[in-house]
Amino acid sequence: MGELVKYTCKHCGFVADDVFIGPGIACYQEPVICKDCGYVMSTSINEATRTILPQYTHCKKCGGSKLLLWDYRCPKCGSTAIDEESVGMWD
Repeated sequence: MGELVKYTCKHCGFVADDVFIGPGIACYQEPVICKDCGYVMSTSINEATRTILPQYTHCKKCGGSKLLLWDYRCPKCGSTAIDEESVGMWD
């Protein structure tokens, strides 16, 4: 079962919500960031290699293909002061 998480930057107020993390029935979800537009979202990864699955390499917001596993730095201000709040569960 996975978790639905909301991230909020303590420094500038940036919010990334509806981010899914953890195992589901057929995939493992991790937060990624689009280097084209700064959007933080979830995508399916290969849990063993920690790489994004080939069919999920495009941003849901801008369509860009520069997704990276998110390092929990705010895309707006660069701060690492990110609050994490569990807002639900999924499977």
